[in-house]
Amino acid sequence: MRVLVTTETWTRLAGLVPLGWALRTAGHEVCVAVPPALLPAARGTGLPVAVVGQGGAEVAEVAEVAEAAEAAEVDAAALADFAARWKPGLVIWDADHFAGPLAAHAVGTAHVRVLTAPDRWGRIWTSPPGREDLARQLSAEAARFGASFSEDLVLGQATIDPLPSCLRLPLEGEVQVIRQVPYDGVAVAPGWLQRKPKHPRVCVTLTRPQASSTAAVLAAVAELDVDVVAVLDAAALPLGTRIPANVRLLERMSLTVLLPGCAALVHDGGSGTILAAMIYGVPQLGLATAVWGDSDVMAEIERSGAGLSGDAGALPEQITRLLEEPSIRDGAAGAREELSRRPSPHDIVSWLAKLAADPISPGGSRRP
Repeated sequence: MRVLVTTETWTRLAGLVPLGWALRTAGHEVCVAVPPALLPAARGTGLPVAVVGQGGAEVAEVAEVAEAAEAAEVDAAALADFAARWKPGLVIWDADHFAGPLAAHAVGTAHVRVLTAPDRWGRIWTSPPGREDLARQLSAEAARFGASFSEDLVLGQATIDPLPSCLRLPLEGEVQVIRQVPYDGVAVAPGWLQRKPKHPRVCVTLTRPQASSTAAVLAAVAELDVDVVAVLDAAALPLGTRIPANVRLLERMSLTVLLPGCAALVHDGGSGTILAAMIYGVPQLGLATAVWGDSDVMAEIERSGAGLSGDAGALPEQITRLLEEPSIRDGAAGAREELSRRPSPHDIVSWLAKLAADPISPGGSRRP
């Protein structure tokens, strides 16, 4: 079976890589379709890559893919053109990437979406105004390929869901829950990380740092008897920012090697970070914004008992709660236990093969 995996952002790609490798090690042919700007990261996954953009597409083993000269998004027309030539039996797309199902409709290929982040479009689909707007937008896109709109352009023919149950929406359709295998690129554990810290280790990671929130977090941890590893862009810090003595500042660090030794995590709402904390059973504090419903996600995490939705005015108290309240530690451990009992990516390969055996006709209808 040929499987085309497609996305256009690094965080979404990271959520798809373990599934791609599960398919490849089971003997299936896998290709990851990305825009030129994502090529360096895609090459690092070890999977074959197709560069899809303004200059067309080519496929090769990672070591043979040439560097892209210019950046471009993956659009449905370019992806459909590549799919028509490569002829996949299945398209796997991240749930934020509508080029995937549109291309699948164009060539009559079965397709499944993966919730590499909380289901923002599914949430929009549950509200009548949002459903109408989304259907109108995707109807216009589908018409470019001579297809009509159908619900699977939003929800897929099926959904692969690695998210904890507290974030699941009550949507119709086939859903396959899965255990997400953490992946965030090259992971190297330095010597200092392998030594037990003198105080509880707290990870701070701010992928979208704002001066006010960064300063508030650094000031909060300075008051506490903790060892802090802060992963953030130092260039984004305001000039003259004081780094507390108990903070080790890093430009980057893989959470797959950092989180297992941490007692708590403070972050700014990134979906990959939220899921990583739950996979490793680390109590988390999320300084999420209202953008794309991130604050709603952290509210659900708090209701589940696995963490807290951040309050910039009470950070020292909230971080202390993460470290000391048994109920939050138990909630985080419960989330880890729930996720660990799920099927692995390898376990759902046969299910994906059955899905590929039931394709759609070009234009979007099911084949008899």
